[in-house]
Order: sequence, then structure tokens, then C-alpha cells
Amino acid sequence: MLYITRWIVSSDLDLRSLEMFGATCRGFYLCARDPEVWHLACLRVWGINCGATPGIYNSWRCMFIERPRVHFNGCYISKTTYIRNGENSFQDQFYRPWHLVTYYRYLR
Repeated sequence: MLYITRWIVSSDLDLRSLEMFGATCRGFYLCARDPEVWHLACLRVWGINCGATPGIYNSWRCMFIERPRVHFNGCYISKTTYIRNGENSFQDQFYRPWHLVTYYRYLR
């Protein structure tokens, strides 16, 4: 059973489905918590930068959950703010206008 789980996870299964699979019964829970399955998932996401051991994380599963990575199932929003000088008025030379410019970038 564990071999089949590893094969399915290594192909195209998303790990949210693996967690839902593990919630069905105790046997599937143990299969879903297998360190080798999560090691394969970490290798699929980070490649060789994953390392040989989880390092500061307790397990491969904790590493996959807690280590930052790019998620492809959401929306990223970037807010950028900067100050730009405005144009001086021809009547008042001492007034220095400025603009606070804010824009957002959305990546989906």
C-alpha cells in the first residue's frame, strides 16, 4: 500500500488531497504520514536544494508545510508606494508639491 501511495504522490497528486486521504482511516493516516512520501514531495518542490535531512524542521512534512515556497493555487498581491515630486506653481516658488503614489500588482 505504501508503494502505491509513493507512486501516486510522485506523479501528480496535490498534497492537500493526500491529507484528505489520510483523514479517512488510521491505515491511510499512517501512509499519508510516511517520511518518504514527504521527502519525495520536498524533492519535487525544491529539487536538490532540499538537502539530505530536514535540518531545522522536525520532519519532511513540517519542512514542506513551514518552509516558504511559491504557491500556484492562489493570488499574490504586491503593494508599492513611492514619493514623486510635483510641478511647481508659477505663482508660488516656495511651495514644493509632492505626490504619494501607490499601486498594486496582482499575479494569479
